[in-house]
Amino acid sequence: MLSAASKSQGYLMIDANQDVEEGDAYLYCPVAQFLD
Repeated sequence: MLSAASKSQGYLMIDANQDVEEGDAYLYCPVAQFLD
């Protein structure tokens, strides 16, 4: 799981019990904001 996270472009923030559905909006945090 960590190797997949290390290759990601960012993180999708959802609650652990939330259903993910196509077309819905979710909070996305790009990795670039954590660099620098």
